[in-house]
Amino acid sequence: MLLQIVAIVNNVLVINELKFLNNNMKKEPLEDKKESLAQENDCQCGENCCCHDNENADCDCDCNENSDCHKEPCDCHKEAPAEQPAAQELSADQKLLQLQDQHLRLIAEFDNYRKRSARERLEMITLAGEDTIKGLLPIVDDFERALQAAQTNTDFTVLKDGVQLIYNKLMDYLKSKGVQVIDPANTEFHTDWHNAVTKFPAATPEQKGKIIDTVQKGYTLNDKVIRFANVVVGE
Repeated sequence: MLLQIVAIVNNVLVINELKFLNNNMKKEPLEDKKESLAQENDCQCGENCCCHDNENADCDCDCNENSDCHKEPCDCHKEAPAEQPAAQELSADQKLLQLQDQHLRLIAEFDNYRKRSARERLEMITLAGEDTIKGLLPIVDDFERALQAAQTNTDFTVLKDGVQLIYNKLMDYLKSKGVQVIDPANTEFHTDWHNAVTKFPAATPEQKGKIIDTVQKGYTLNDKVIRFANVVVGE
């Protein structure tokens, strides 16, 4: 009886050992397959990544496409989109044509600027002369009235006063335009202002090198000499 019990126990132990070995043989290929798949994908993600769920990718199951064994790989294993081809560089002929076009445009722009500047400068000079002439016209009218009055009036004192008024009006107008008279009387001779037309013996030693007479007055416009004063210098 004891021998039968021992035999039954041995049989049970043998059967359990065979089952254990069988289970280990099934698990080892599955683990090797997971390790191989991870190495091929060079994945750095964790164990829960979808790329480790494709253990049944080669299975012959009858499951549908939504089954876990047909999951798609994660973004870390998707193929990167192909780079767009770089734009082709311009050829040498195209660059030359482009530079020639830019050169012609610059020449045309400069020519237009030159013509516009010349036209504006001419208009400015014309308008400046027009303004000066308009200011002189009333003085011309006064001279015409004085000449008419001189034909019938014999009182020279009245004519002299009239001419003096017209002269004063003219000088006031010239001053308003920046014109000043160079009055060299009894002053030292200066080549920047005066023009010596002749020399005359000085009556006194103090008059030597000084202007003793003015032949023609000089004028300045905005402190610029526009006519030198013609003078006589004592020696």
